[in-house]
Amino acid sequence: MTEWSMAPKVFSGVLGIQGESVEVRFTAGLDKAGLMAIEFERFPLDQRSAFISTHSYVGGTTFPKFILTGCSEDGTSFCCDNLILTSLGSKTDFAVDERTTIAPKVGYSKATFNLGIDPVVAPILTWHLKGFESFRHLRATCPLGVVEMAGVKEARGLETMTGELLVRADAQPEDLAAWSLQAEELCSHIRHIMSFAASTLFGGPVCEFRNGSALSIDVFLNSGGGDPSFPVFNSLSLDAIFECAVKSYFEPPIDVKNLKFAIKWFCMKASYREATLITAMTVLENLIDSNLSEQDTLVLPEKTFEKLRRALSAEIKSQSKDWASEQGERDAYVKELCVRLSELKRRSLMDKIALLAERWGVDLNGIPDGGIQEAKRARDQVVHRGHYQPKNGSSRDLHDQVLTIREVVVRFVLAAIGFDGSYQSYLDGQHFVVARRSVAGPAGAAS
Repeated sequence: MTEWSMAPKVFSGVLGIQGESVEVRFTAGLDKAGLMAIEFERFPLDQRSAFISTHSYVGGTTFPKFILTGCSEDGTSFCCDNLILTSLGSKTDFAVDERTTIAPKVGYSKATFNLGIDPVVAPILTWHLKGFESFRHLRATCPLGVVEMAGVKEARGLETMTGELLVRADAQPEDLAAWSLQAEELCSHIRHIMSFAASTLFGGPVCEFRNGSALSIDVFLNSGGGDPSFPVFNSLSLDAIFECAVKSYFEPPIDVKNLKFAIKWFCMKASYREATLITAMTVLENLIDSNLSEQDTLVLPEKTFEKLRRALSAEIKSQSKDWASEQGERDAYVKELCVRLSELKRRSLMDKIALLAERWGVDLNGIPDGGIQEAKRARDQVVHRGHYQPKNGSSRDLHDQVLTIREVVVRFVLAAIGFDGSYQSYLDGQHFVVARRSVAGPAGAAS
């Protein structure tokens, strides 16, 4: 079985930076993991190519970005405008002519192949993803045409391109650029929702765009990650969440801010439960912070609280004479307590969760009493002490805290995309739960 998704081809082209360039020959191919392999044929390090060495050793925190272009004998073109040289690969042959040659080792963030294909009647956008698995072929229709997604499991798992996400137009669109842009946004949305479903961010993608007799392949350096041992949906039954992912792009039930960012945190790979708890709490707090306005988070209006703050500050100063005999010590107490008064004007985490849950119609029934507060205390201990120490007599360990917060996050995300159906819950053991929605409260909180 070949190790290549696209076998290496030989290109003749140009390597350059800031107006200087040199002719080069190189091979470029795409392996099964979606990684592009670029290898240069050796060429002399002389007056024409000296600029490469000069720009390779520039100091600072950013790397100079070279431009590499080329064309193969079969007409395939290659372009990368963000090439980073990690090594010159220099070599001097003292036995022959003492010339120094180089074969640079490089990295990239995006590269593009363009080649000819048999004509297609309508544009097709295909994303190849790492780690996606589905027992059934998924299919839905939408204003852009047909959307399909499929994936098979292979031995190398998350680091192999096993999945394919495709958007195919029914006919040639009037505005090809607009269709292409919207199709890319749809694929990104589906990728994130289906990553959430699997609890692992599907790496990649390698993006193929077919139109007429032209094929453009964009290769991105992008790894995945996550904890697939706790998927929200089983790979045997992804139809409902897939259909919801497509529908929620065109008809979002809630104007959610930073949902993709939250999903990336939710799917973040962590080796220890402490780190998993931190990421799960970050997801929850990010959703709250992004989707409640500043006014929503205040207990009292600013003017009302400022009046209260001045009264409390005066009372603290009045009481301080009984706390210490030295004026300097009393002033230190007053300063410390008055600084903390500003914390009183904001709602507690539980109040903000309840407020957003009401607005989004999130049903929090079944979440253990005090479970969210306990999980927050556990997270705070991990952040500030480096470890979690449960209270004496507590029957809930760190794993329980993780499952509690993950369950809360899952319910918020499912509400955000308008999902109605069953999903996998891990509270009190693995079982299927029907996503219940309460009556949503007034909108307008997102800002």
